[in-house]
Amino acid sequence: RFAIFIDGLDKFDGDHSDVINLVLWLRTQPNVKICLASRPWNVFSDALKSRISLCLERL
Repeated sequence: RFAIFIDGLDKFDGDHSDVINLVLWLRTQPNVKICLASRPWNVFSDALKSRISLCLERL
């Protein structure tokens, strides 16, 4: 089993769709759990909107 924590997605200088595609692919892998952290940018929230999310500023 693997747990992957990725922080600062919004700091990535490359193509955000590359990161999103990687995350979506990782989700399909057996025994892999992913926790992402980023500012709530539309590019991420739109692509991952059907996933469970937690907005810390709303707690």
